[in-house]
Amino acid sequence: MRRANEYYQSHYALGAAVWNRGAYHGGNLRSFQMLGLAADRDYSISWAVANNWSLGPESGGSADADSQACAQTYLDLYELDPQPVRKAAIKSRYDVLVADPAADDDWWWIDAFYMAGPTFARLARIENNPAYFTQLEQMYANMKSTRGLFDPARGLWYRDATAKAKTGANTPQFWGRGNGWVIAACARILAQLPSDDPRRAEFASMLRTMAAALLPLQGTDGFWRSNLLFPAQYSNPETSSTAFFTYALAYGVNEGLLDSTVYGPVVERAWTGLTTIALNAEGRLGYVQPVGAAPGAATVDGQQDYGYGAFMLLGCEMLRSLGGPAPVSAVAGADRSVTDSDSTYDEHVLLTAAASVIRDSSPVAFSWWLGSILLGEGPVLDVAFPLGVHNVTLQIMRGSDPVYADSTNVTVASAAPAAISVTAIGNQAGNTPQNTLDGSLATRWSQDGSAQWIAYQLPSTVILDHVAIAFYSGDIRRSFFDLQLSVDGVAWTTVYSGASSGLGLGLETFSFPARLARHVRYMGYGNSVSIWNSLTEVSIPLPQTIDSYDGDADGVPDAWEFNRLGTTAPAALSVLAGTGRTVRDAYITGADTVALQNDSALSIEAGSVDGFGLRLLPRAAFGPGYAGKTRKYRVVTSTSLAPASWQAVPGYESISGDNVPIVIPVTATTGARFYRAEIWLE
Repeated sequence: MRRANEYYQSHYALGAAVWNRGAYHGGNLRSFQMLGLAADRDYSISWAVANNWSLGPESGGSADADSQACAQTYLDLYELDPQPVRKAAIKSRYDVLVADPAADDDWWWIDAFYMAGPTFARLARIENNPAYFTQLEQMYANMKSTRGLFDPARGLWYRDATAKAKTGANTPQFWGRGNGWVIAACARILAQLPSDDPRRAEFASMLRTMAAALLPLQGTDGFWRSNLLFPAQYSNPETSSTAFFTYALAYGVNEGLLDSTVYGPVVERAWTGLTTIALNAEGRLGYVQPVGAAPGAATVDGQQDYGYGAFMLLGCEMLRSLGGPAPVSAVAGADRSVTDSDSTYDEHVLLTAAASVIRDSSPVAFSWWLGSILLGEGPVLDVAFPLGVHNVTLQIMRGSDPVYADSTNVTVASAAPAAISVTAIGNQAGNTPQNTLDGSLATRWSQDGSAQWIAYQLPSTVILDHVAIAFYSGDIRRSFFDLQLSVDGVAWTTVYSGASSGLGLGLETFSFPARLARHVRYMGYGNSVSIWNSLTEVSIPLPQTIDSYDGDADGVPDAWEFNRLGTTAPAALSVLAGTGRTVRDAYITGADTVALQNDSALSIEAGSVDGFGLRLLPRAAFGPGYAGKTRKYRVVTSTSLAPASWQAVPGYESISGDNVPIVIPVTATTGARFYRAEIWLE
């Protein structure tokens, strides 16, 4: 439900108060009543305000039932906040209808019953005035019996007199969505009446009659077709009729009007079809027949407002059958992509659970996970993600309840190396070698055959010990290849021979012994499915130039201090309270060791009195490039910056990264001493 509704709201303009928008907002407001998501309520309020709470602009004016479809939402919003403007237009229109005997004949087509019938029932309840319901009954009776649009022998409705008069092939014609309007309107009307109200009888009876007629007409895929008695005329699934039918059937089961053993499987089959065939991964709801007045075709891309509205109504009944929504709705946020613009091979991303819904006042705890790795706790978390695609799970705990969870994808792509040139033995049309350096995982280089190569020339000779590669369809197949290095582009040395993981679409890191190189070549031998070689991105780590100027004469280049420590000021000497010990805290984490604890591998532990503590944050290795590897840490110390003077702190020679902070007690000694964390993968 959330996926479909978020897609609709992000792809459709607010628009006018026309009938099809009204049909959507009826489902949206029902979803708000069930899920309590304020954004859904606010979206409908914005639409109503944009239309001045007026009736729709249909050509028939306010007397046209289509123009009144918006009023179901207006009245639902009135009950949330009883501002007179929210019901004024519809009350004025319906007072005229109640006073006009000729109005009984207004519903000459069955769609009108859904557009206006539930509104009459709502207004009768809100105003405590049975005259509105009496008018509904009279207009319904005229449509059903006087006009004879209901066929009691078949338990189905003709759309209008024209459809009733049709003869020849594929007749009698009973239109799927037209009958969907009717049975769904019965459910929407029944929802406005108390269970003991005698006025329920007619609409409950019609719901049961139509349900029995529809039962044998459902396809094995869960869908009904747009021509109910002649499904072969338009054999494609049809979402709007299916969603309206199933909503009414699910409502009937939930209300005890229909036998759950008979209709429960029908509802489940339709829901499965709608959510696996019509609804795609983005939330687009397809196979909806366009606006019409008779059976017609629908395509996988066909979507309409009323399709989403019917789907939301059905979703609410599915939730009702399960006992209602969970007390917590975990929302990890939308997928996002960032670029490693500073070439540090990671980027900070703010994870937030702000869109999550906690439906009562019970205390909850938030945690963020990458597989089995705990990234951190709290509703907001700043995480430095390495290159690649990372599936992050938000978990919310509430007492002894089960864990409520949602996931999001964070993609960190490398910036295109401007100074690297690329060539290849050849390429498939359109999938050129340059696509591997454009910073996009949506483009690729492809070449068919074994021993097919793509090669990169670097701007200068450098020392390389790894290359990161992203593979087309890298989550469902493994690619086989050699990595080769060369200084002159003539003599090549194979430094890596193996395969991709087959586990993800992001960049994977392939390490090898450090070696001088000016040229890098990928020699491909196809993949586990075919002999195609397809790469979406290649990231070759060019070393950054670091100015060697040491303005503070501390033995460390100023550029390095600014990049890593956040300051180029001379590292201040300070005496830790209670220890008499002098330290250069800038070499541990920067200017503010406490504030930067969570971003640092090593920092000074706050609150130490006897001696002091170092706080080591051993972050775990994660992401496709680190598959099967563990990040390891060693804490070393020295009285100077001389390379040969560093020695491991006893007991902290090898620590596995697991994101759990460790406090390392340090005994007070005389004179300055430096501490450093060494980090590697194994």
